[in-house]
Amino acid sequence: MITQGKKTEAINVENTDANKATNQSRQIYAKIPGLNIWESDGAGIQLGLGGRGLNPSRTSNFNTRQNGYDISADALGYPESYYTPPSEAIDEIQLIRGAASLQFGPQFGGLLNFKLKEGHPNKKIELVARHTIGSYGLNNTFLSISGASKNWSYYSYGNYKIGDDWRPNSSFDLKNGYIKVKNKINNQSFISIEVTKMSYLAQQPGGLTDKQFLTKPDSSVRERNWFKVDWNLAALQYDYEFNSNTKFNTRTFGLIASREAVGNLDKPFYADFMEKRNVISGQFKNIGNETRLIHLYEIGSSE
Repeated sequence: MITQGKKTEAINVENTDANKATNQSRQIYAKIPGLNIWESDGAGIQLGLGGRGLNPSRTSNFNTRQNGYDISADALGYPESYYTPPSEAIDEIQLIRGAASLQFGPQFGGLLNFKLKEGHPNKKIELVARHTIGSYGLNNTFLSISGASKNWSYYSYGNYKIGDDWRPNSSFDLKNGYIKVKNKINNQSFISIEVTKMSYLAQQPGGLTDKQFLTKPDSSVRERNWFKVDWNLAALQYDYEFNSNTKFNTRTFGLIASREAVGNLDKPFYADFMEKRNVISGQFKNIGNETRLIHLYEIGSSE
């Protein structure tokens, strides 16, 4: 990737002092100045980041990627990100400031890339298991298996999370899985394939008026509002290094996903009279390929 001349940031998640079980955005991204961070749920299901004063809703002003390929609903037409990988599986978070249209699309905020962990290079199998219990019924189970043998390496994880938020009518149920298999063809080339699956169902407590919030901020006037997301990603990547100055990369990736909402979307000062609810459904099917050839060269010399 061409990053010279851009303001870049990198977060080493393993060494970050943050609540990784709930993807606590305010802690994970605390050292990056100038970000607007919006936490719309208590479990880090959806990430809300905005830069340069832009709206943080679903990180729509960043081109959001995982291991270098796009994971948003539609990078050009609907760049909202309903899927966020669990921070327990992330090795590094890379952020490139400014408009990313040269390589990644027209988003004004820049690029946000989640670099997931790789298979342990010195073990055939390594198992990591964590279970976290928290307030409001939070239960988060994370299990990863990784390793390497000869020219093959692999990394996979499963994540199951349930709980309630601090307001009534805000329960959630999330399932997330990922597997990556990588093969070293020779000393110059690698090929890898990876598949991601995420689905969740969340109850939404609805909005409050200013008066309702000041009177009782932990109240809810909606019991029938639900939001469901199903996200399926796949990617195939190939790397070839001609020499230390010339490198080639090609990646083909695809998305089949949906997001569905059902509920009473009237203004919060209207009671829910148990009439028919609004239904909003979106289906997304994307396929893309990016091929890059990078050659480093020097013009002239200096002593």
